[in-house]
Amino acid sequence: MKAHGKRIWMLVLTMVSAGVLHAATPEAPVDAAMAYDPDNIFAHILRGELPAKVVYENEHALAFHDIRPQAKVHVLVIPKG
Repeated sequence: MKAHGKRIWMLVLTMVSAGVLHAATPEAPVDAAMAYDPDNIFAHILRGELPAKVVYENEHALAFHDIRPQAKVHVLVIPKG
C-alpha cells in the first residue's frame, strides 16, 4: 500500500474508533460490488456532474467534504463501484 493509502486508511480507522464514521457490520453490510443508481447523488459526484471538495481519490474510492458537516471535519468516503 502506498503512503497516501496508509494515511487515508489510518484516517478512516481513527474516524471509526471515534464514532465519527460508521463501519459496516454483519447486521448492516456494505455491498461495494453493487452498482450505483444512475440518479443517486453520489453517482453524479463520481461522474463529475456535481462539484465536490475532494480530499482523496484513487481507483477504488473517493473522499470529499460533506456539504452539510455535522462536525468540524466531516468527510464522506464512497466506493467507486
